Amino acid sequence: MSVTRIRYTVPPQPFSPELDILPHPYLWLFLGWMCIAGSPAQAHEIPNKVYVQAIVSVENNTLHFLVRAPLSAMRDIKFPLTGAGNLDTEQLDSYLQDAALLWIADYTEFYEDGRLLPAPTNIFTRISMPSNRAFSSYSTAWAHINSPYDSLELTQEQAQLDIHFEYPVQSRSSQFSIRPALGHLGRSTDIVLRYITPDAREHLYTFKANTDNLQLDPGYSDVSIYFVEAGFLHILSGADHLLFLLCLLIPIRKIRELLFIITAFTLAHSLTLAASALNLVPQANWFPTAIEALIATSIVYMALENCLRKQFEQRWIMALGFGLIHGFGFSYALAESLQFSGSHLLTSLLAFNLGVELGQILFVAVALTLLSTTAKKLKDHQYALTIIASVFIAHTAWHWTLERIKVLGQFPFTLAQVDMTLFAQTLRWCILSLAIALLAWAFGKLIKNLR
Repeated sequence: MSVTRIRYTVPPQPFSPELDILPHPYLWLFLGWMCIAGSPAQAHEIPNKVYVQAIVSVENNTLHFLVRAPLSAMRDIKFPLTGAGNLDTEQLDSYLQDAALLWIADYTEFYEDGRLLPAPTNIFTRISMPSNRAFSSYSTAWAHINSPYDSLELTQEQAQLDIHFEYPVQSRSSQFSIRPALGHLGRSTDIVLRYITPDAREHLYTFKANTDNLQLDPGYSDVSIYFVEAGFLHILSGADHLLFLLCLLIPIRKIRELLFIITAFTLAHSLTLAASALNLVPQANWFPTAIEALIATSIVYMALENCLRKQFEQRWIMALGFGLIHGFGFSYALAESLQFSGSHLLTSLLAFNLGVELGQILFVAVALTLLSTTAKKLKDHQYALTIIASVFIAHTAWHWTLERIKVLGQFPFTLAQVDMTLFAQTLRWCILSLAIALLAWAFGKLIKNLR
């Protein structure tokens, strides 16, 4: 039997202060829920993990929002069933409309140039098999939702709810953003969203529900602000990076030497951060864990050097070398956010690096102030203070090193296959190594001339 798709037009909701405390349908829904809330036989468990697929496209003066979510997440709606316990597709349409409104539309906000869009004007719904692949593209998803379908023998736990919302907009060239507060669907809700730009480009986003306002096609200013903040917060929340910087600073008393060291560290991590963003580094699963272990090892080395040496004129060399490793660490934080850069990859890279530098400057300023104050009070015990602080840092970093090496040992290592991919990767490493060598040579010449 074929079920005909129907168009559901959302009616306006009048509000009367004398008669209504809440919009009328919602009041009855709330009272009904209160009546059945204590009945475990009618309640549905909250799913542990929910995956939502969504596609957004703007055509003419209409924003199309296509959503697929598990029907089992639409709790406290008693869907009509057949005698066999399957969903009754002949009577299901109005219930699907209610589920789409109450569980998706009411928790999703769209903005056009910062202005909140009104409620959707039209809603199309249907149920689908879990194996259906219509949401692989906008055209197939649109055709699938808006076409008749045969009766399906599915339970509520098996069915997927497919929805097509239509929102009125002023212009397809506006800046659009979304705030999907869909965390109520499950204990953990992941959203995969595709945005089709007016010039047919596609942006893919993967994020947790209840995210902040997400710019679907961000401009330069949006990207710059977002990534400066991301870089700033990343370095200030990274204990390993901060401890390494502290190890660099503890024994140094000359401002000129400090500038050489911090500049070398900055240049080095900026180079490998850019290389990682441009995919010039290994993509193996073990590589990030190896970098984390090397970062912890760099802290141990610098802390021990503080204890064993008293001359630090060449410390900029160590800052340059270990800065390359820390740059890889920064890159993995950047990689998680690059999906929000839209078509502005270079802008996001520069902005993130700027944020890292601002956070680094703030930390160095605070650390130098505290170290200087302490040094003045303990004039005769400065070396002892350096030893005590360095030993404490080395102890902490040594435990990090052991833990990360243990995790690294769990990765299976196999010999790389000799092919064109290996050749291309080796060539990229050679180019990166040459750039590092040139950077070290040029910086060494600069320091020599300045001295």
